Amino acid sequence: MGKGMARNVLLKTGGIEQLCLFDLHPNNIDELQAMLVQKKQQHILSSSSSSFVSASTTTTTALKACSSIHELSASSDVIALSLPSIEATEEALFGKKGILAFVVEQEANNNSSSSSSSSSSSSSGSKVTSTAAASSSSSKLTKTIIEHGTFPRDFVLSCHARLKRHGVRYIDAPVSGGPGGASLGTLTIMAGSENEQQLKHIEPLLRLYAAKVLRFGDVGTGMAAKLINQALVGVHALAASEALALAEHMGISDTHTLKEMLQVRLLKSTHTLTNTHTLTRNHTITLTSPPLALTSNMLCPLI
Repeated sequence: MGKGMARNVLLKTGGIEQLCLFDLHPNNIDELQAMLVQKKQQHILSSSSSSFVSASTTTTTALKACSSIHELSASSDVIALSLPSIEATEEALFGKKGILAFVVEQEANNNSSSSSSSSSSSSSGSKVTSTAAASSSSSKLTKTIIEHGTFPRDFVLSCHARLKRHGVRYIDAPVSGGPGGASLGTLTIMAGSENEQQLKHIEPLLRLYAAKVLRFGDVGTGMAAKLINQALVGVHALAASEALALAEHMGISDTHTLKEMLQVRLLKSTHTLTNTHTLTRNHTITLTSPPLALTSNMLCPLI
């Protein structure tokens, strides 16, 4: 996850015992560690001046800096990715030292333990050992991957299929709100998951840095919703550029007044957009082919 998201997880009390972080730029983690030290110092000062401190004010999330993705995988049940490219994401998930490599390694270790336990059970005539081995194998923790990046829907579906074969849950959860929303904890998350329960399982974590968590359906629908959002943002940006160019061409030099007028009109346009069900009843909407929302040039981080 991004630094703004991590800051909110560390500062808010949401029942998260430990936040494990791996970053190619350790300075980002150092900054978060310094923030935690400062918070603890402030807490000590406030505690010394008060005879009573509530439990909620003393609850903090521990920060563990990991030296590799392997160490991160070994320390975490839920892993959130917020990477800038498909290449970086593939390396983190499927690289030689990536998350899936760790899962496969654990599978091999579990199978080896089960085989040796079964062999020991057969030679001793005992059924207790084999039962314990089966219980140990079935009780292994299932990892959940949260994908916060914005990528093509086909890529997300491919990642889901590859991870599911090894029992790893994969939830696409792209965000909207930019760095400001991440810092303030007001992001909007557009999620796709196999079922509602999978999303509910991680929602307490997501709520630490997001004001809205919306599920659109199965895996891939979250990314589809984000791309549709990006398409609208792109259209609005192009329209605004054309409007300013037209204003200059027609002799309007007071852009401040123009922006004030446009902000009022934008609010009314937004109201119209929220009532599109009344428009679609009587109007035919023609989509470009392929639909604009799915073209690669709409993947740029406009928001």
